[in-house]
Amino acid sequence: MTSPIINTQPRTRTFREKKRLVQSGIVGTIAVVVACFSVAAQWSVQRYGDDNYTYDESDAAATRHRTHSDSCLELTLLSLLGPALCLGVQILIAAVHRLHSPEDIDGSAINKQDTDTFRHKQANLQNTLEQTCYAALVYLISSVVLRRYRLMIPTASCMFVLGRFLFYRGLSDGINYSRIIGFALTFLPTNILLLTNVAVLLADIVL
Repeated sequence: MTSPIINTQPRTRTFREKKRLVQSGIVGTIAVVVACFSVAAQWSVQRYGDDNYTYDESDAAATRHRTHSDSCLELTLLSLLGPALCLGVQILIAAVHRLHSPEDIDGSAINKQDTDTFRHKQANLQNTLEQTCYAALVYLISSVVLRRYRLMIPTASCMFVLGRFLFYRGLSDGINYSRIIGFALTFLPTNILLLTNVAVLLADIVL
């Protein structure tokens, strides 16, 4: 009597299942990002509650404003260390692979003969570059507009670093939670921070 053949291959997800997986990962990540930003904003208000976007022109108020502005800019520049580190690591990974790959060592940025492995690393580098430039612009804007909520900036930077790590870890395995959450942790905090800037500016204009 022959034993039944057992299929050990993993079942391929349908498009609907993949879509549901992405949606659940993004929704969960949004909740985490909002919670982290809420804590950071409340802590910032407790520490810098008197540092509003507008300020009195008296000598004492102006001096305090310049001091707080300088400290906020320093905090922002330090926060940029996270995205810059992620970008540097991706550049290093691509360079080391090209150096040790006989198929890719002769390649260039426009080479059509690169292996799939290197193209995979190059695509991740391109994505990291785009996300880093976007985050840097938003962080710098936030250093001016969100002085009162300045701790949201390093919070976004920490989520950026964690997101790039998770994204890179799951990038080669198709659709999975590591890749989904990694992308969301990179992209969503920057977007929420940008929207917060817009909301604060609009509130300052209207009120």
